[in-house]
Amino acid sequence: MRLSAGKQLAKTENSTLILWVASLLLIASACVGWVVTPLQGKIRAYAFPFMSNISLTIGINNPLHIGSFGVILIALGILTIAFIILRATPRLIFYLGAASVIVCVSFIGNMFFLNSEMIEALVDQNIQVTNIKSFSDGYLRGNAKSLRPEEDISTDTLLDKLDAGIRYLGLGWYAALISSLLILIVSYRKQASKSMRWDALGLALTALVVTAGLSAGTLKAEYDRLQGDRSLAQGELQKAIALYESAVRWDANLSYNPRYVYSVGAVCYTLSWHDRPEIHIYLGDNLVSVQNFYQASREYEVASALRADFLLARRNRVNALITMGLNNYSAKKIYTALWYWQQALQLDPNQIQALFFLVKASLDINARDQLKTIMVAEEILEKTKDRLIKADTYALLGDSYYKQREYAKAREMYGLSRRQYDLVKRVINFLAMKGLQGV
Repeated sequence: MRLSAGKQLAKTENSTLILWVASLLLIASACVGWVVTPLQGKIRAYAFPFMSNISLTIGINNPLHIGSFGVILIALGILTIAFIILRATPRLIFYLGAASVIVCVSFIGNMFFLNSEMIEALVDQNIQVTNIKSFSDGYLRGNAKSLRPEEDISTDTLLDKLDAGIRYLGLGWYAALISSLLILIVSYRKQASKSMRWDALGLALTALVVTAGLSAGTLKAEYDRLQGDRSLAQGELQKAIALYESAVRWDANLSYNPRYVYSVGAVCYTLSWHDRPEIHIYLGDNLVSVQNFYQASREYEVASALRADFLLARRNRVNALITMGLNNYSAKKIYTALWYWQQALQLDPNQIQALFFLVKASLDINARDQLKTIMVAEEILEKTKDRLIKADTYALLGDSYYKQREYAKAREMYGLSRRQYDLVKRVINFLAMKGLQGV
């Protein structure tokens, strides 16, 4: 009898310990990255307003929002600890765990179904990483050639968008979900399981309702879009455009989707509706496919003129300008490349790839005066968190200071480049060491 009581006491103590650990982990998870951007670091849970959109530009600064996913989880974690200390019934703790699970599920819905612009921005940064990797390998033999951009990533369909979003989920979200489930399961087991069945069923139904509420409009939009694609393939243009317009009414985020906009443009072009900006996206994309980036850029510019807030038109134009700059740089037309990259930056100041290319091009054309090169390099270091890109940037800064005959400063930059690389690879940065030997 005493042995049985001892086992029960040990079981209770173990359960309490797990609840303590899970509660503390839940609180900590709000301060860890919930989204990991390819170039600009992590966005924490307390920066995401609950069930509201947040742009990537704002998110990377990690502003504290009182009514955010993170703050809600911190409050739930503190309440769980308070209930443990007060020896509240496991049912109450179960409800706190259930609320935490619903918050985690809601974040997924918010990111995938309500905030598509962020996912599109993440995919755009992935393209930037690919271009920086290629440029570093081809023209610098630098550290950024070791970057690993995501492959086969797109947002063409809803499943593609889900896949893209999951790839950028950070450790913080998984930690929050696991700790929430631990609180849920342990408190369920501490209470007599039979008496908690209806509570568990209620949680399952609540999670289902939340998921359905978040995804219903998006799923209907996806259905209408697929039906529109089928009608377009069958030549039923009026039916196709009606379905596309119905789809975007259900989900306004479709206006960010390249494949959807291209399809709408194809229908409008065939129907000769030339006042629609989607036509010019369609024409621009076709011109890109035949490497006519200059005319493509002009088409995207017209699309932006027809609709000032057309984010996709601006992003496509920026990508065309970046590519024209790379083509000209490859042909040794450095001043022309500089002009295209500067134009891209005017449209999108967060184009880290354009800044990266500008540093190397400015270094190429300037002799002793390296002030502009240094200013652009410092802007990159301020905007990016990627250590491989920072390593290359510090190395270029070292070259810039060397050209200015500021040898001590050059040595410092080469040393910083080596340290950035060492933090990633734990090996000696050959280029930086070579620079140090030269200085």
